[in-house]
Amino acid sequence: MNRGRPSARFDASMTTEERNSLSNLIYVCRNCHAKIDAHPQGEKDYPVERLLAIKHAHENMVAAAMEDAMVTVSFSELEEATRWISEISPPSPDHDFSRISIENKIQKNGLSVSSRNLIKNHLTATPQVRSFIQALSQEDPRFPDRLKSGFLEHYYRLRKEGISSGEDLFDKMCIFARRGFKDFKIQHAAETVLVYLFETCEVFEQ
Repeated sequence: MNRGRPSARFDASMTTEERNSLSNLIYVCRNCHAKIDAHPQGEKDYPVERLLAIKHAHENMVAAAMEDAMVTVSFSELEEATRWISEISPPSPDHDFSRISIENKIQKNGLSVSSRNLIKNHLTATPQVRSFIQALSQEDPRFPDRLKSGFLEHYYRLRKEGISSGEDLFDKMCIFARRGFKDFKIQHAAETVLVYLFETCEVFEQ
């Protein structure tokens, strides 16, 4: 944009936190970014309502693709999704996360409808995660602690970086869990592990 000129669709009534929130962001390539934010044609061709519709349609497409790709979570995908845990050292027992209802947890963290739906879609597979963790702990008793430690370490790093919004934290933790996996099944398995830890209150504040 020109120096001193507001960006396309700039809303002066929004706070900085609202402007930078995930619900207000849409990620596009450099070419599309230039086209969408061009003055004045981009503003006319891509009003807020159209951009939100594009964003929601893409989110729904990805959600449907993951649902089709992963009806159940197998031990194979969970093993691949948690292989990195072998490099994590067990934490010192200085965090106490008491269990509360999943609905209260969602509300207290201020999660969006999109995050709420992701959590509820993955909850059906968390018993499989629990069985997987129990099975591995028979061979490696320290695996559960390393699993929790790996996620907690990243969670508190994000907090130290100044990220306080529950929605932003959840989104970044999902990205961390997926770790760049290309296979939808492994992505789904990785997110299910995070949701399991969210449900048991071992990751995320109450």
